[in-house]
Amino acid sequence: MVISTGAREALNQQALSLRDKTLWAFDPAQVKSIQIRTDKTKVDLEKTGAAAWRWVGRADYKVRPDRVEELLRQLKQARIIDFPAAAPKDLRTAGLAPQAKTAITLVTAQGAETLSLGAGTGSEVYARLGPQGQVVKVGKELPEQLARSLANLEDRRLWSGPLKEVEVAGWGTPGQFWTAVRDKSGNFWKITGPDKVELKQTPPQVEKALINFQNLEYSSLLPKAGAPGKDAFAFELFAQDGQQMLHLDELAKTAGTVAVQIKSGKTTFAAAVPRQKYDQWRAEMDRLTTPPPKPAR
Repeated sequence: MVISTGAREALNQQALSLRDKTLWAFDPAQVKSIQIRTDKTKVDLEKTGAAAWRWVGRADYKVRPDRVEELLRQLKQARIIDFPAAAPKDLRTAGLAPQAKTAITLVTAQGAETLSLGAGTGSEVYARLGPQGQVVKVGKELPEQLARSLANLEDRRLWSGPLKEVEVAGWGTPGQFWTAVRDKSGNFWKITGPDKVELKQTPPQVEKALINFQNLEYSSLLPKAGAPGKDAFAFELFAQDGQQMLHLDELAKTAGTVAVQIKSGKTTFAAAVPRQKYDQWRAEMDRLTTPPPKPAR
């Protein structure tokens, strides 16, 4: 008989390609706590709500829940590259004994389980799930990704409130102030500006600008600031009941940063924001005041 070349290639598989390469089978939604140990860091994260985490022992550290979820996805999606026929004769050489270079412990309702990551050569490092698990090899990008995730766990956003509850947004200087109001139909935002100029923008356009604002992170906190100048740029958000959710005042600009003052609820603080990203967001808000192009006939 004659078969297609594709069928032949599908059947002509090496044993490694047929093995289950799942490194760690767990449900991220069931994880209650995460402990990570390296030779330089020690992290203890505890889940406190549906989308809330805290760093145990560091009350002043605000954790970004989306980045914890990203860390769990990295572990969930990691794959085994190779199954050595025999474990290394000396686990110390493999970086797995007497203490692993990196140890990640996840606690769920079923108990605790630890993944150990060790040393390696080239693009691979040794790994072992549990104290008696098989020693395997994974890509070296896994510990590198974990290190980057740990370095970015702190929530430095200027505001992390619920965007879906924003009904009114205002921005500009005292003489050039714009107000965007979400229409009850949900089909557009009505924007009113100086001299009673009115225009409409689609929800994706406005919401993209709001999301980009929410993604702004400060580089450092500043000492308590004074009052902003009389012509300073301001940005504010209101809920449907008229309650102010956020008020931002621009304080000063340098070549690399913008100093702002944030008021949200009972919290007030001043912070420095990287100028490039801040200016990109400001430009996006300015684009909302440009009438959308008329459809071609």
